[in-house]
Amino acid sequence: MTDEQVKIINNAITQMLSRREHSQKELRKKLQKKGLDPELSEIQLKKFVANNVQSDARFAEMLIRSRANKGQGLNRIKLELNEHQIDSNFIHETLQELDIDWFDLARKVALKKYSGSAAKDWAEKQKRQRFMQYRGFTQEQIKYALENE
Repeated sequence: MTDEQVKIINNAITQMLSRREHSQKELRKKLQKKGLDPELSEIQLKKFVANNVQSDARFAEMLIRSRANKGQGLNRIKLELNEHQIDSNFIHETLQELDIDWFDLARKVALKKYSGSAAKDWAEKQKRQRFMQYRGFTQEQIKYALENE
C-alpha cells in the first residue's frame, strides 16, 4: 500500500464524484475497470462514505428525480436503484421526502405520448398499457392515466 496508489484512487473517486453522484457499487466497478487495487479502493471508498463525500442517499435522490423528470414510473426506478444495491431504507426515505404524485406523472406521460386522443380499439388500448407498464407505472396508475386522457 503506497501513498501513490492511495492518491490515484482518491483522485479517481474525487473526479467521478465531481461530475455527478455515484453509488458505491458504481464507484467500485469503475475503480476495478481502471485496474486499481480492490482492497485499497474499498478502504478509500469507505473513507469517502464516512466523510459524507459519497452518499447512496444522495445518489438515490438524484436518480429518482432524474428518472421521474424523464417520465419513468416508480417500478422502473426501484429496479434501477436495486441494481445499484441502494438500501431500501434510503429509497423509502427519499420517496417520502420528494413526495412525487405518480398518478399525475403517469397522466402527463400518457398525454404527451398520445396527445389526449382515446384508444381506437382494444389492441390500441393494450399497446398503450404495455407502454405505460414498460415505463414503470402500476396498473392503478395506468388505469388512471389512460382513463383521464
